[in-house]
Amino acid sequence: MLALAVTQLLCSAGSAAAADCPNEALRLGASAQLPECRAYEMVTPVDKNGGFVHTKVSAHAAASGGAISFFSGTAFAGDQSNPQLTSYVSRRGATNWTTAGIDAPQLNPGATIQVTTPYGSPDLSKSLQVSKKALTPGAVEGGSNFYIQNNLTGERELIVGLEDNTAFLNAATLGTGILYGASADWSHLLLHNASAMLEGGGSEDLYEFSDGRLRFASVLPDGSVATTAHIFPLFMPYPHPMSEDGSRIFFSPGPAGIPAPLYMREDGAVTVPISASQRAEDLGHVENAEFGVANADGSLVYFISGGGLTEGSGTGSRTLYRYDVETGKLTDLTAGALSANGPEVNAVLAASEDGSYVYFIANGALTPDAEENPYQTIYVWHEGTIKRVGQTSPAELETSGPLRRLASPDGRYFAFGSYSPMTPDDVPGPPSVCPADSQHSHTAGDCMDVYLYDYATGTLRCVSCNGSPRGESALGGAIGHEMALGNEYEHSVLDNGTVYFQTPNRLLERDVNGVQDVYAWQNGTTNLISTGRSEVPSWFAEATPDGSDVFLTTNQQLVGQDVDASADLYDAKVDGGLIAQWPPTPPAPCEGDGCRGATAATPGAAPAASVLPSTGGNLPARCAKLAGRADKAARAGRRLSRKAKAAHGRKAHRRLQRKAHRQRRQARRLHAKAGNCGGQG
Repeated sequence: MLALAVTQLLCSAGSAAAADCPNEALRLGASAQLPECRAYEMVTPVDKNGGFVHTKVSAHAAASGGAISFFSGTAFAGDQSNPQLTSYVSRRGATNWTTAGIDAPQLNPGATIQVTTPYGSPDLSKSLQVSKKALTPGAVEGGSNFYIQNNLTGERELIVGLEDNTAFLNAATLGTGILYGASADWSHLLLHNASAMLEGGGSEDLYEFSDGRLRFASVLPDGSVATTAHIFPLFMPYPHPMSEDGSRIFFSPGPAGIPAPLYMREDGAVTVPISASQRAEDLGHVENAEFGVANADGSLVYFISGGGLTEGSGTGSRTLYRYDVETGKLTDLTAGALSANGPEVNAVLAASEDGSYVYFIANGALTPDAEENPYQTIYVWHEGTIKRVGQTSPAELETSGPLRRLASPDGRYFAFGSYSPMTPDDVPGPPSVCPADSQHSHTAGDCMDVYLYDYATGTLRCVSCNGSPRGESALGGAIGHEMALGNEYEHSVLDNGTVYFQTPNRLLERDVNGVQDVYAWQNGTTNLISTGRSEVPSWFAEATPDGSDVFLTTNQQLVGQDVDASADLYDAKVDGGLIAQWPPTPPAPCEGDGCRGATAATPGAAPAASVLPSTGGNLPARCAKLAGRADKAARAGRRLSRKAKAAHGRKAHRRLQRKAHRQRRQARRLHAKAGNCGGQG
C-alpha cells in the first residue's frame, strides 16, 4: 500500500508538472522527456535531396531563435551553387520551419568549390558571397566578385568585381579566412584576401567595406599601406578586431606568426600605435605585440608583449597589457609575478563582452596558490585581481590553452575542454578509449572533458565527468570557426551559468545508447537535450543567448514528418512544438475480411517510427509474423543508416540513404499492419 501511495504521489506530481507546460499538447513523442517545457521542432526540410546537415561545421542562430544558418554537402531548397559546403538559412514561421539555399549562382555550379557563402550577419538577414558570375552592375563575368546579399529579398550589393579570379579561389578555400570582423549591423566589414582586392595592394592585405566603398584598412601611421597585415589569433572566441559600431580596427603589419607592432585604425582616417612604450626613457617607441582580444565597443584592448612598455614592467618575458582607448593609458596586468622568469603569458583565451574579465594562460606563477614551477596555468583577471582557474598537465602539451573555450558574455563563467584531469571525478580510461594521435598529442587514456569555472565562487568543476572511465567530450558544437567559417561563435556558455556540451558519458540513467549525446549543465543540475537513445551520435549546434532555443543535429526521427535517417537540425525549444510536424498516419491497406474493422488514424496521434511502441505480445501467429518482419526491416534500416554515415563519397552516401529510407518505410507499413491485425484479435 505504501508503494502504491508513493507511485500515485509521483504520478500526481508528474501530471501537475506536465499541466504547467502551456505546450503540453505539442510535447509529443520524445519531446515529453525534455526539461523546461521544451519540445522538438525539425528545422531542416523533409526533402534534402538525399543529403544531410553537416555535424562538424558550425551553425549560427539569430538571437531571437527564429532563424539559423547551417551547411550541407548537397544542393536542395533552391540552392544555386552546390559547393562542398552548401549554405542554408531556416526560418520559423507560424506553422513550420522553411529553408532557403543562399549560395550565389556560379558559372559552373558542378565544379569542385569548397564554399561560396561562408558568412552571415548576426541576425542572418545578410550574407557575404563570392562568385565568378556577374550578378550586379559592375561585376565581372568570370572574375572575382564579392557581394553582400539580403537573404530576405535576394538583392545583392557589389563589394568589388575583379578581372582575375584568384581572389575568388582564395575566398572559396576553407581555412583561408575572408571575413575578419564586422559591425553589429553589418554596415562595416573587415575583409582579408591572399591577393590584392584594390589597385596598389599586396597579398594578405586588410580591407574595410562601408558606405558602398572598399578601402585599405591596414594603413600605417605615416599613411602608407602595409604590404601584408594580419590579426592574431584569428580563431579565438569573439576577438572583436573590429568594434561593434565599425569605427575601430586592430591589426599588425606583416605576415601572421612574425613579431610586429599592434595598431588601431579609427574612423577610416587615423592610425595610432597601441604597443608604444609609456616608459619615460623610451616614450613612444613602438614594440612588437600580439593582439589578444578587444571588448565589443573597442574601448579596451588586451595584448601580449615582451617589450617592457610601462614603468616597472620587465623586458623579455611575455606580459599581458590592457590599453584604454579613451584615455590612452597602458596597464601591465601581470605586474608582480612571483616567478623569477616573469609572467610568461602564452595566450589570451577569452574575455567578457565589456572587457572587465579576461582569461589567459601563462607559465609564470601569478598567484600564491600557483605551483613553484607552474606549467600552463589558466588565470583570470578582473578588477585588478588575478585568480588561478586551473593548471594543465605537461604531458598533455596544451601549450596554447584549450582549443574549445568560451566565456559567458558577462565573464563570470568560463568553460573549456582539456585532456588534463583537473578534478577528482575526472577518471582516466584505458588507452584504447582515447588514444593519442598526431593531431591530439596527449596521454593515451586521458580523454578531453569539459570544465566550468565560476568566478563568483572560485570553483572549477568537471561537468562531463561521472566518476568512472569516460569518453571524449567537447564544449559547444562543431569546429567551423577554426576553418575560417565566419566571425560568429555558438553560445555554449550563458550568463546564467548554463553550459552546453556533448559527451558519450552516461550522466543520466535514461541515457542508454552508449554514444555521444547533447547535455546541459546548470547549478548542479544535468539535463539531456538529445534523447540518449539514438544509435548514432548527436551534436550540439547552437543556442540563443537566453537558452530558450537549443539546436542540435541528430539522425534520430524526433517528429512525425521526419521520415529519413539523415542528419537533421532540430530545435529543443521552450514552449515549442509544431502540430504541422505531426501529420496524420495514413491507414494501412486492408486485406480481405480485415477491411471490415479498419478505421482511419486520428490526425496527429501517431508519433514517428523512432518512438512507436514495440510490437509483439500475445498476437495471433500471422500478426506476430508481420511484427517480426517489421522489426527486421527496422533493423536493416538502422544498419544502412550507419553505413551511409560512414560512407566515403556523396554517391555512396545517397545510395545507402535511399536503401535505408525504403527499409524504414517498409517497417512503418508493416508496423501499422501488425497493429491493425492485433486490434482485430
